[in-house]
Amino acid sequence: RSKKKERCLNEDLYPLEENKTCPCDQFLSQPFGNWSACILPSPPVFKSLQGWMRHREIKECGQGLRYRAVACIDHLGHLVNPALCIDSGYIVEVCHIPCPLDCKLSEWSSWSACSSSCGSGLKIRSKWLREKAFNGGRPCPKLDLKNQTLALFLLTEKQSSAKD
Repeated sequence: RSKKKERCLNEDLYPLEENKTCPCDQFLSQPFGNWSACILPSPPVFKSLQGWMRHREIKECGQGLRYRAVACIDHLGHLVNPALCIDSGYIVEVCHIPCPLDCKLSEWSSWSACSSSCGSGLKIRSKWLREKAFNGGRPCPKLDLKNQTLALFLLTEKQSSAKD
């Protein structure tokens, strides 16, 4: 019945409730971007080498670490300082770079018997494939593809002793 009644009912001008967002100290961390390449640990540098490493001391395979950035997001979906989610700003994972393996063959077998009892004949001995080369290792010599063997042939000539 008040003359101001219509005016009071306009909630845009005179809201019945007010709200304000609460400060939030919770953050969401999410991995961001791709993983780095696998990084192998550096060998110690000796003073006697004056900062230069010999080639054999540089590791090219084995266990290493890879890294990935972390995005830190507040309750409004805004990026904030990654240190609020994780100390370093990145996550670390153990990785492995496989070492090259050379082709491995068995030892030579014994020589076979001669293929001929008289005159020229053939003896054979073989090696068998034990492990194929892997990850850039030294490849195998040409092998018999069916049997995966390497054969060595020896041509022999038996001489008969004839008496005149």
